[in-house]
Order: sequence, then C-alpha cells, then structure tokens
Amino acid sequence: MSQEKDIIDRIASRVKTLRKAQKLTQLDLAVKSDIDPRQIQRIEAGKHDTGIRTLDKVARAFGMSLSDFFDFGK
Repeated sequence: MSQEKDIIDRIASRVKTLRKAQKLTQLDLAVKSDIDPRQIQRIEAGKHDTGIRTLDKVARAFGMSLSDFFDFGK
C-alpha cells in the first residue's frame, strides 16, 4: 500500500471513529462542519484526498484542534 493511501485510510478511520464516539450521523457532522454530506461520506470511505482546511473544519466540529485530530494514538 502506498504511503499516501495509508494516510487517507487513517484519516478516514479517524473521522469515522470520532464521529461514532460522539454519536453523530454523517449528516450531523456535515452540518457541524459546514461540509457537504457527500464529502463526509467520501472522506470516511477513503475515496477523497482531503485538504487541510476541510480537515480543520472537521476537527473543530469534533471540538478539537487539528493537531489533536492527527494524534492517532488518542
């Protein structure tokens, strides 16, 4: 697996895990982060190479900083 695909998959898993931990639907997360619900779907499916601004919106919707979002050990 390429390094890029591995990172995309880790981000996808992180978003899905955090969303479920906060008992949010994909639509809830889309509304909280002001991101199109289809984009949330693609991010979680690992089919979207997400930009940093979008990830910052997602992190803020979870109530965390971008650096905390990337702390995959949490």
